[in-house]
Amino acid sequence: MDWLKELIEKHTADGKTDIDAVMNAIKEEFPKHAVPKDVYNEQAEKLKAANSTLDTLKKTNKDNEELQNELKMYKDKVTQLEEQAKESAKQQTIKDALTKAKATDVDYLMYKLGDVEVDEKGEIKDLENKIKDLQTNLPAFFQSTDPEDNSGFKSLDSADLPNGQRTKNHNIASAIADKSVNLTDLLTKK
Repeated sequence: MDWLKELIEKHTADGKTDIDAVMNAIKEEFPKHAVPKDVYNEQAEKLKAANSTLDTLKKTNKDNEELQNELKMYKDKVTQLEEQAKESAKQQTIKDALTKAKATDVDYLMYKLGDVEVDEKGEIKDLENKIKDLQTNLPAFFQSTDPEDNSGFKSLDSADLPNGQRTKNHNIASAIADKSVNLTDLLTKK
């Protein structure tokens, strides 16, 4: 309202105010400093409509926010399940490889392997060499693949018989009964 005061002072001389000049100046300056009532009412209605829309959006967004939280929860669950599936596949791959290598205590050998690295394809890095290291360092936990077992004796089936002959029956009892095999030769031959 300082602009009104300035207009009045501008049109006042010797204590007398020129009312007509002040009124004409107000008519010129008023639109620059005030909003006409119809424009104000129109803007007020637009503001009410915008606030109403905002309230509606807040209510709608509340449900949407709940849905977003639920969606995030499901995405987290899927990620967790995918990680578990990868870990299960890795464990199964190791178990299969150890079983193929004739491991007798797969769980213990998996423990001894520890945490293994997986490449970008999901395959375990250098698994064959790690299993060979286990076979070398812990041979008691693998079945022997040699015809010789841990006792140092060969089975009769794989033993070379004297004179390159085999008996009809491939067991010790029949070989002894035939007397075609010297028992001492069988037991000392490796």
